[in-house]
Amino acid sequence: MATLTETKFTCFQKLPKAIRVKIWELVPEPERLVGWIPCVNCLSISSLPEKNRQDEDNHLLERKRCMNENHPNWIVKYVVQPRKDVIFAPLHACRESRKVWLPKYVRPPRHMFVESSDILIPVQFSVPFISYKSDTFTMFGAWSAGTAFDIGHRMEAPIEPFIGLDRGLIQKAGYCEILDLFLPASTLFDLNELPALKKLSLIALGPRGPAPTPQSFQPIYDVKSLVQMNPFHAQDYDCQIIDLVSPEAGENSIILNELRPRRPPVDWFPESLKPFDGYYGYWKAWLWHVVKANANSMVKQNARCWWMIVNFVFADNSNHTRTPEDCPLFPDRCINWMSHKRSDIDNWEPRFEISCKLLCEEQWVTVLRNHVGVKVEGWKHPIDREAKYQEDERFHAFMGRNFTKSVEWWDIEMGKTR
Repeated sequence: MATLTETKFTCFQKLPKAIRVKIWELVPEPERLVGWIPCVNCLSISSLPEKNRQDEDNHLLERKRCMNENHPNWIVKYVVQPRKDVIFAPLHACRESRKVWLPKYVRPPRHMFVESSDILIPVQFSVPFISYKSDTFTMFGAWSAGTAFDIGHRMEAPIEPFIGLDRGLIQKAGYCEILDLFLPASTLFDLNELPALKKLSLIALGPRGPAPTPQSFQPIYDVKSLVQMNPFHAQDYDCQIIDLVSPEAGENSIILNELRPRRPPVDWFPESLKPFDGYYGYWKAWLWHVVKANANSMVKQNARCWWMIVNFVFADNSNHTRTPEDCPLFPDRCINWMSHKRSDIDNWEPRFEISCKLLCEEQWVTVLRNHVGVKVEGWKHPIDREAKYQEDERFHAFMGRNFTKSVEWWDIEMGKTR
């Protein structure tokens, strides 16, 4: 009996050109998150305490030195996740494939200056080709333009999430789940300025990698090293983008709700919104207010400088008792709250699709799915409660076997325990 020893198709060049072109056209495009990040070292310097003017001057000099030595051509740079898909293969496979795919992509300049708040911002594109149709242009965070980015001139406004891009062409956008600075980030992310938007994704980040392998399963890992990764950590790992079940269609798994390592949010963030499913409801309510009540403009008009938005509240409704039917942003962040109810937001059908995604390190995905038996993508209704309970127990057991102080997995940096 003959055995198959050749796995390559060696006759591609012998096919008629029309068939080859059709094959190139059918190559599936990878799902990519494209967004900018600042220099992590400059950001770390900016977070150091400043007790006097001398400290401010020293930190400014350190940031200038970092920029001159490490990134003289940019203050922010665009990166891609997953990083293995930084270049779509047919764009460099051969002349024929490039001819098919190049017209569908835009090649941004490697370096450019963009005016923001009357200051020229140097921007680097670490992604040579972008697609306004297939790429998800993502806001990874809200960083103070007056700290990490001031290298001589203090900026009174943050750098916009799509700097250097044509907002009018963006069809897919992503909003990275941000607990601290929710309002500054959400205010920057103005849906009304994305007229071509067809899909908006709320993106959660998985634990910092790498995950323990089956060969090393033993209680030697300190859970404190596994705080939810940020966009900077993600650049060090090979990650996957996983479509999550919408909280309106089901529930997400224990790793996104009951047990996951989080950075500490600001004090006002309610406990009920730390699980991903709770955050989603709050986030969607904010989107409704942006589209229906022009909330972004209201915040911008009432805050003299952007970092004050953190403590900005729409209305003082503290004397009113909250009910389950009230707007999710009630009582402190909803103006004219009596004019609409939760049901108005829950039943809202925007002009764009809303989805949820998880950016997770590949080894963690493998361990969770194959060795712990977790449905990383979540549970759709109707939910088998017994099966979900067993999944939760398996994850608890996994944590207990492999991590010291695993009871501190939830809100590690806040000093809280399960």
